[in-house]
Amino acid sequence: MTNKQEKMICNTFGISKLMPFQKKVIADLSDGRDVLGLARTSEGKSICFLSMITLHPNGLLIGILPTVALMRDLVQRCEDSKIRAGCLYSGNAENTNVIERLAHGKLQALFVAPERLSDSRLWKAIQKNSVHTVVVAAFSATVTPDDISYIAKSLRMKNPVVHIGKLKRSNLSLKKAFVKNDAARYTKVRKAVQKCGSKGKIVIYCTRVCDVEDMRDFLIEDCDISASAIALCHSRLSDRAKQEKRFRFGEAHIMIATSAFGMGVNISDIRLIIVSQLPFSVASFYQMAGRAGRDGKRAKALLLWNDADFQMNLDIISDTDDHAVEAANELYAICESSDDLHDAVIGCFAKEGE
Repeated sequence: MTNKQEKMICNTFGISKLMPFQKKVIADLSDGRDVLGLARTSEGKSICFLSMITLHPNGLLIGILPTVALMRDLVQRCEDSKIRAGCLYSGNAENTNVIERLAHGKLQALFVAPERLSDSRLWKAIQKNSVHTVVVAAFSATVTPDDISYIAKSLRMKNPVVHIGKLKRSNLSLKKAFVKNDAARYTKVRKAVQKCGSKGKIVIYCTRVCDVEDMRDFLIEDCDISASAIALCHSRLSDRAKQEKRFRFGEAHIMIATSAFGMGVNISDIRLIIVSQLPFSVASFYQMAGRAGRDGKRAKALLLWNDADFQMNLDIISDTDDHAVEAANELYAICESSDDLHDAVIGCFAKEGE
């Protein structure tokens, strides 16, 4: 990549310079190599593949992505950078319009949910474009060494280059607290919410939909928090997009959610994450924690746990593979240890790059 190309990319996305991790990934993508990129939240992973649009302004980039929130966020980022983009996913009212724009060569970036790839109209429209890059979402902040080979095989990558950037975020404090019962859990939540006050947005993660609803009722009835200040996110909501929008734009300053909320959501001013029950893995916890402090300012993630949480998780995953049980055991062991939580979590992932 030349200095001129780097300057073009920086100008497009409004950044001062590319990080070493980004330069390496962009160089390999430009050479047509399969890449798996691992780096902390806010390290600029998305720019790595979006930069291909800057380098090939007259062609089409296709991204195959796992979550609707991530696709919508990338479309918004593209539009903010004057890049013509659209996304296709089940239930999107704009699908027909997006395909028409694609067929007429009016898109520079298209983000597609995997289930939409069987649409014959999509392929006919794609064939009317010059496709320069196809991206499968092989960028993450939370991949263990064992996951790397599995991902490469699943995505049928050919001799992929693995790039590992910085993983630990100095602005993010990770703390854990044992709670002997639900009363103690709610007490911890109340104190953390009150301490955060009006410093910024708060996300409270719960394992099940019923836990989300119980947490909402607790905040309203026992913490004197207005219902209008709370947004919810879980798989059964019919107005999920509306709830996320309320939270994004500050109409609600507390989001209570299952793990359905977060992936691909880029909200800069989240100051506190409360993971109110033990997640299923270290990766799940760090993904949740990583929603906080994306603006680089100080933020905190608090993990609450007990043995009952761990047993509930084992019951839920009892019919899955051994890998899921091992992942649950790994996080439980970290919680039981006296090790610093942040260091222990980072130690589970691939070795950090220099």
